[in-house]
Amino acid sequence: NLIETHSTKLAEDRGELSRALESDLSGIRGLIDSHAGKLAEDRSLLSQTLEADLNKLAESRASIDGLVAGQVEKLAEGRDILRRALEADINTIKGAIAGHSDRVLE
Repeated sequence: NLIETHSTKLAEDRGELSRALESDLSGIRGLIDSHAGKLAEDRSLLSQTLEADLNKLAESRASIDGLVAGQVEKLAEGRDILRRALEADINTIKGAIAGHSDRVLE
């Protein structure tokens, strides 16, 4: 009978289509899982790289901070040397003025 034959054929085709779709979906799920795994690995690698970069940055900053502290200390020492030299020069000038004033008064 023609209707039964068509019905059987439609059922077979529907089953074949269902299996093909399931196979395609299974393949897609596999690709998604693989891609998700790759993304997780890449994220981990990126995280490790960023962590290493942050550590290097912290080391560099500590080194720069040390250099700046050393320069500030040298500037303070230089300022102190200049202050003492100025005081000595001022005292010398005061002494010269006092000596000159004494001679003028004589």
